[in-house]
Amino acid sequence: MSNAIGNRITDNALNADDGRELIQRALAEIEDQLGWCSTEEKELFTGVYYDTKKVGSFIVKVRNPQGITAVLKLQLRPLPYDEGFIIRHIEGENKSTVIRLPKILVDRPWSEEAGYGFVLFEDLSQLSDLWNSIRPNEDDLVRHGVFLSEFINKLLPVTAWLSAPSVSSQEKYKEAFQHFFEISQKSSHRHISLEEIELLREQFFNILDKIDLHDAHFTHGHLSGKDVKYDEATGEFILLANLYWSWRPKYY
Repeated sequence: MSNAIGNRITDNALNADDGRELIQRALAEIEDQLGWCSTEEKELFTGVYYDTKKVGSFIVKVRNPQGITAVLKLQLRPLPYDEGFIIRHIEGENKSTVIRLPKILVDRPWSEEAGYGFVLFEDLSQLSDLWNSIRPNEDDLVRHGVFLSEFINKLLPVTAWLSAPSVSSQEKYKEAFQHFFEISQKSSHRHISLEEIELLREQFFNILDKIDLHDAHFTHGHLSGKDVKYDEATGEFILLANLYWSWRPKYY
């Protein structure tokens, strides 16, 4: 993968299918080998590439024979770096006492032989999100400010495992636009006309050319209040979506 883009997890989109058979096989194998079986509850999340027929990941709550629950994430497509590696790398450099990463119980990187990889995480579903709703209230924003201050000063900087981009951020985002546009055109869903997309593309590229994005640094790419869990009992912030670490412009 070119370091012009970095840790992009959507490069499998054009060849993905709905993953139904693979998911069922993976769940059966993990239950057989490790004793963790999915609960009767609906899956927690299905990661799709603009289309329900193109599935990249599948997350479900599981339970072992002792009645302990956990969260199982199946990775159906190969990645540049698997999530277990990323989490362990960050944990090794984390200087914060209030931000942590999810605890991994068991993980196996994606392999061609198995056709999937997985990470078995501690169950954090009982904890609240950093934001109580999609539109944060004043209390959410104050708490988010505490989190960001701690993140910037105690968790960053982190040693990058990806080379710095060889192109400007402007070129990177223009290429990314085209990448996602091509994925969307392979989707069975159509919500925006091509004419409107072309107009938005022109406006977006004009904006990119006028702003300063030279100061790129290595950071987490998803820091909204729906990507962070908050434990009121301990005051801890648990950082989710760790596949999104990559090079980003300052204040991204």
